[in-house]
Amino acid sequence: MILDVPPQALERWQRLALGIRLAYDPQQPALIRRYLALGHLLVQQGLLPARQAWPRMLELLLRTAGDETLPWFWRNVCLEHSAMPLARCAYLHRRGGLEALPQLQARADAARTALSAATRAASETGAGR
Repeated sequence: MILDVPPQALERWQRLALGIRLAYDPQQPALIRRYLALGHLLVQQGLLPARQAWPRMLELLLRTAGDETLPWFWRNVCLEHSAMPLARCAYLHRRGGLEALPQLQARADAARTALSAATRAASETGAGR
């Protein structure tokens, strides 16, 4: 099935990435889903190589999840959405197209641990009240 991808789709994908990284609208987790879906479409249409696109999307979500200056909710949503790009990276790794999977997996684990620690610390100090 061939889908028409507008010529500005790559630029739109990059703008969505910037909005996610800077948490322009942290009350709209749908932006992350839109970003991932558009990235997937660009890969399917051959406009982005999968072995560059999926690690790039994962890296964006992990960097955002680890940025303590951003709202905790947004960081957590980014971490939750990192599962799909991580799975795609694992698939590419199994097929021999991606060597950086162990580092990406370690970064995802570290981000998960850091957010869990921040949640525990906030609950212990009563910041949630």
